[in-house]
Amino acid sequence: MSVAPIEGPAPLVVFDHVTKRYGAFRLALSEVSFAIGRSEFVLLAGPGGAGKSTVLRLIAALEVPTSGRVIVGGEDIARLRPRALPFLRRSMGVVLQDPMLLDDRSVLENVMLPALASGLPAPQAEER
Repeated sequence: MSVAPIEGPAPLVVFDHVTKRYGAFRLALSEVSFAIGRSEFVLLAGPGGAGKSTVLRLIAALEVPTSGRVIVGGEDIARLRPRALPFLRRSMGVVLQDPMLLDDRSVLENVMLPALASGLPAPQAEER
């Protein structure tokens, strides 16, 4: 891996020379490398089309890179079995720029919905 070594525990997220293309001509990310530690707080900022949502979609394994590696929790997302993806996604919360909310539900109910769908009782889902 070509990312600079981090002292201490293994990083939670690693991008190693990640490139992401949509089609033949639309380049979203080019050779991006970084590491995020478990206790770090990170802000992604930039103009529209800079690749912020693409980075989040890659971390959540909603997409795979065209080249390079995305490692989350020690797992290369491109090598995860389809059955493992829901377990990875349950361990994180991601709100993309076009969230899909149910109009007939409150904000709390919308936020609780994934936990309820995975079988968590309502009081515990609300607490989360």
